Amino acid sequence: IYEIERWDKTVIARKKILSSLTAISNKAGIHNYLPAAYVNPSLDIVPLRFVWSELNGKIRRNLLRKYVDVDWTWFMKPIIGTKENLENFGYINGNCPVSELIGEGMVNIPCNLKMDVKEKLLQSIESGLL
Repeated sequence: IYEIERWDKTVIARKKILSSLTAISNKAGIHNYLPAAYVNPSLDIVPLRFVWSELNGKIRRNLLRKYVDVDWTWFMKPIIGTKENLENFGYINGNCPVSELIGEGMVNIPCNLKMDVKEKLLQSIESGLL
């Protein structure tokens, strides 16, 4: 009930960080990697995470480590939420070639960051540190 009661504020905060991250994506060198949906004015996105995939995703995740828990990065493998070998679930390498191709490059920034963390993160991106 608490989450439902504060949902209006949550929506505003998540949309604001999406807007901020999209606006400074050029400075971070990630603009070309972003999903087109992020800049589509006909969509009303309330993100849980700001997500993209790039060739140097591992490097970018390491840079983000001081702001977010990058161990929670989503979609790095075709089957997530496990540390077991994917073969244990019947997965055959090559079944999801796109997921396998972009998985290692995935970068996720949570959109529910505390204000002080969000400000430090945005400042680091704007200054070119990320």
